[in-house]
Amino acid sequence: MPTSRQETLGKEFDWFAIDSAGELAACSSAGWGEIPAIVLQQCTLADSPIQHIDRLIAVMPEIGSHRAEGRGPGKCWEWPLLGNRGLYVYDWKHWHGPYERIIVPTVPMRADALCSEILASLRPVTVSQFAFACCRSFPGAGLGLPVV
Repeated sequence: MPTSRQETLGKEFDWFAIDSAGELAACSSAGWGEIPAIVLQQCTLADSPIQHIDRLIAVMPEIGSHRAEGRGPGKCWEWPLLGNRGLYVYDWKHWHGPYERIIVPTVPMRADALCSEILASLRPVTVSQFAFACCRSFPGAGLGLPVV
C-alpha cells in the first residue's frame, strides 16, 4: 500500500530528484516538508527511498568533495557523504519551507551515470524547471508536481 502523507508527518522522509541537467539531489522533508505525491505513491514506509541512503553511500564511490551552505547539514552525517558522491542535498526549513540547499558537490553526479538498479531503488522524480547548481531553494509546490 502506498505511503500516505499522514504516515510521514513528524518523521524524516527523504526523496530524490533529477534536475534539468540530469544531476541528482536528495531532499529531506524534515518531517513537515511538502513531498511530491508521485513519491508517496511509489513507495511504502518499509521501502521508502530513505532506506536506500546507507546502501547508496556504501556502493557509490566518492567522486569529489562538497561545500556546506546556509545552515549546513547539522548532525546529519549522511549529507556530507552524499555530497562527496556528487549529490546536492536540500532540507526543508521548519515549519513552512522552502527546501534549502545545504550541500553542494564539487563534482555533481549525473543520474545516467548510476547503475539502473540503484537509480530504480531511489525512484527519483524529474524536475526540469531548474538546475540544482543554480537553485538555492524551492518550495515543494514549485516543482510543478502535485504535492501533499
